[in-house]
Amino acid sequence: MYAESEGKLRETRRPVVLIVKLLVTISLFGWILSQVDINALASSLANTKLSYFAFAIIAHALAFLLFSVRWWYLYRTQDKTSRYRDTFKSYYLGLFFNNFLPTGIGGDVIRILRLRKFGCATHLLVSSSLMDRILGLTSILMMGLVALSITPNFVLHPNTKLVIYIIAILAPFGLLFLFSDYMPKFTRFILQRFHKGRFTDFLLHVMSTLHGYRHARPHILFALILSILAQYFIILSYVMIGFSLDISLPISVFFIIIPIVFLATSLPISIGGLGVREGVIVSLFTLFNVDTQAAIALSILYFIIILLISLPGGLILLSDRQ
Repeated sequence: MYAESEGKLRETRRPVVLIVKLLVTISLFGWILSQVDINALASSLANTKLSYFAFAIIAHALAFLLFSVRWWYLYRTQDKTSRYRDTFKSYYLGLFFNNFLPTGIGGDVIRILRLRKFGCATHLLVSSSLMDRILGLTSILMMGLVALSITPNFVLHPNTKLVIYIIAILAPFGLLFLFSDYMPKFTRFILQRFHKGRFTDFLLHVMSTLHGYRHARPHILFALILSILAQYFIILSYVMIGFSLDISLPISVFFIIIPIVFLATSLPISIGGLGVREGVIVSLFTLFNVDTQAAIALSILYFIIILLISLPGGLILLSDRQ
């Protein structure tokens, strides 16, 4: 009876949470647009250099391709029968739904559910997705910290620097703990505090599989290299957009700012990162005397690129229904 009531409560909360996040997205985006001259923003967008914008699209498409290979490679480490063709379709469908769901986790759920229908093991899909996320976060932090260390006179708010350094310090210890023998024991200790059932058994299975990646270190290293290359192409896409808008900044600055943007848009407070992305980009780029209109134009053009690349993923959804 209690479980049934709890399930109904969760079902009631879902639309409420979605509505709140939608309102947050609209409010953030509306507030940012209210701070700029709409005519100047329209002029910036109209004067975009299309050649650089085209290169930005190509760079981001390559990043998405590398991300899909990374996830397939991590999953194939656990299931040798998996085919890249099936994984790519599911990954692309997840990218499509990321435009409408809060954070990329929603897209992860979609791609997992699709592959489940084709007989893939759920715990392997979940553990490979978690490892995929861990490597993505690790690579973007590595690139940001390297750029921060080699960029002279880069000024950040002390609180922002503190958060970056705390994450940088904790991340290696988190990875060491993940692959240590203490992690399975710790997981069992925590889950035993809850009522035992199918869900806790599933979590233990997922964590055990995730922990099993410690025996595939060469595979993890290769996946990390793929991740670094993919993140490089995403940052290169931002750089090309900057060139298209005549934003003159050292390239190393993009390698510092974009990891921060990535972390901010990962927070589940808006739909597709809209509003949050624009706010962070404006706050950081204006530190380097970039015009507010140009900073917002950069963010809008980046969002257009994501839509252009990912919207065809909806065709996969249509083909599955046939």
